[in-house]
Amino acid sequence: MAALMQAPPASASEEDAVLESAHEFGPGLVGVLTRPATQVRGKAALILYNAGLVQRCGPYRIQVKLARELARRGFVVLRFDQGGLGDSAASRLADPVRKRSEATAAAMDLVTRQTGLDRFVLGGICSGADDALNIGPDDPRVDGLMLLDGAAYHTRGYRLRRYLPRLFRPSAVMHGFGRLLRQRKPVEVRAIDADDYRHFPDRVETTHRLQALVGRGAHVLLLYTGGNSRYYNHRRQARECFGAVVDSPGWTDLYWEDCDHTFYLREHRERLLRTLGEWMQSRYSA
Repeated sequence: MAALMQAPPASASEEDAVLESAHEFGPGLVGVLTRPATQVRGKAALILYNAGLVQRCGPYRIQVKLARELARRGFVVLRFDQGGLGDSAASRLADPVRKRSEATAAAMDLVTRQTGLDRFVLGGICSGADDALNIGPDDPRVDGLMLLDGAAYHTRGYRLRRYLPRLFRPSAVMHGFGRLLRQRKPVEVRAIDADDYRHFPDRVETTHRLQALVGRGAHVLLLYTGGNSRYYNHRRQARECFGAVVDSPGWTDLYWEDCDHTFYLREHRERLLRTLGEWMQSRYSA
């Protein structure tokens, strides 16, 4: 589909490196393609999904900044709204997996038409990471995943780190007893939890998907923050969750305990952009 518009660089500091164009493609999808103003040096393009219900710009416009940072490093990035989010029309498909898979295929087709690239990294924050994990292993064009606060699971180590220190705090012990007593009472309406918006497969299935990706030579980056302490709380937990796959050459996992889930502080966002840029360059520079 034709580009909707050609945008100038966002600021004078970026004018030497970045071109952006908005596109309508697939079943009513809208996205922004960001690329170098000169030569493309990346062997793979990055496709970014929505973080929850946030538009394609991401929390605090972090996906805009990431796309431009990567373009300055020679990469192509497409950030798009999935069906029913942001500027994209709602999909007529009832099956959410098929809906996301077809949207991703259309996004990759668009990038290939516009740039000639046919290798891709899928990524996102939170539910965007979940979508990348659910779709990536099934498409041979996917050469990597960039998962920010993606899937992880409670392990024995997680429980020891979370609950053992509380035994030495009387107030925490009493609070725990209170919760047990309240749970014995019938409750008709359950409060909505943050995990209700996530779509993790079980741990065995997630491990198989990650093994399939690195087994075919793909690269995987998992970055967890202290803002997701409800299910991840230590730099070793990726190994506890997924086992020997973490020793694969294409594997990278990081734990930034000092960061919150949306990278609220500017210094944390800058650190994230620098880290992701260096990771892309080290794996996908032509």
